[in-house]
Amino acid sequence: MKPDAWWEAPLRAWAPVLGYEWRWHGIALEGDSADPAGGPGVGGGPGAWPARPVGQWRRQEDEWRLSLGWAGEVAFPGWAGDAAARSALAWTLRQAHAVRRQTWREAVCAWAARVLDRAARHTEPESDAGARPTPGAGHGPWPSAADPVVPEALSWPDEEIPFPACLACLRTDGDTGRAAARDVLTELVRDQVIGWIAADPGWAALLVIPLDGRETKSGPEEARRWLRQRLNSLLDVLAADAWVPARVAAGAWMDGPQHWHWGMTTLAAAVEVQDRWRQALVYTWGEDPVGHLLQQVGGAARSAFLAAASQRAPDGVLTLSREMVETLEGMVSANLNVSEASRLLYLHRNTLMNRIERIRQQTGYDVRTFQDALVLWLASRLQASAPDAPRR
Repeated sequence: MKPDAWWEAPLRAWAPVLGYEWRWHGIALEGDSADPAGGPGVGGGPGAWPARPVGQWRRQEDEWRLSLGWAGEVAFPGWAGDAAARSALAWTLRQAHAVRRQTWREAVCAWAARVLDRAARHTEPESDAGARPTPGAGHGPWPSAADPVVPEALSWPDEEIPFPACLACLRTDGDTGRAAARDVLTELVRDQVIGWIAADPGWAALLVIPLDGRETKSGPEEARRWLRQRLNSLLDVLAADAWVPARVAAGAWMDGPQHWHWGMTTLAAAVEVQDRWRQALVYTWGEDPVGHLLQQVGGAARSAFLAAASQRAPDGVLTLSREMVETLEGMVSANLNVSEASRLLYLHRNTLMNRIERIRQQTGYDVRTFQDALVLWLASRLQASAPDAPRR
């Protein structure tokens, strides 16, 4: 993948003056494919070290080469290039990059604002318009984590990001304490803030979180634990120093710039799953694979599933009270073990058995069996995803 060629205009402008020819060289990175879903790891790829700063010169194979950061470098075959000429060219590219970086940051924040607006409104993508239920069918619209689509111009970072890293979106639900919270965040993660976003009724900060050189030999789980601790510490400091409650969602780890598009896509998915399924204050992509799968279910498919699941209910309507959902979640968490579920729910075994029997009478499903528990659990999650569903 070739990044947006922000350097071409200044190089062409200087070429007749300084008398050089030039050619662009990208950075050879493993896993640079159109489908990074199967590739990104943590810390093992060649993107784990920072690129050379924009405007830095080096000599290779008897020719001068000028760094473009993660965009690669430019070679000047056969050009002598005295120190003054090289200094002027490097300064010009650094200025062009600074302008491009600011424009890029604004574009990334605008994209993130659309993601947050979509998550808040739970709207359905235009591509699913043909599958929407008819008005009055009682089934709300459904979002897709793949929308808003990441623009092609944002598929490559214009920042000297120390990979591996991930994108995170920290949000508040109110406007109180905005200035104090920004001051605290700026002090904590000064170099990690891409931008600030208006997110009605509150605000959000788009962050890039580097792995910070920590060992991850145990694999992604170790990295995820470190990330959760890092994000929880940010929320704790905000609450203690600025009196601002917040929540944060994070995308997948990116080993290098070739995974930037994947990182943005997974951040959008994490934000929507966090909102849709009422997750904890910290949610990292991949914690709830089922949630990501259900996020892709369109309105028509959801309607058909719920209609089929309701056939066994005595009155043909599958209604799950808060107590029923709590009991169901406890049974699933306990792998359908009644004794373990009673411990997790702080209920006497006989009380739990009475609840299970009431669920069977009202829904037609016995949650002690895998098939029945699975159908009822999926139905409860799909019902909870409706835009008008009460928040837990």
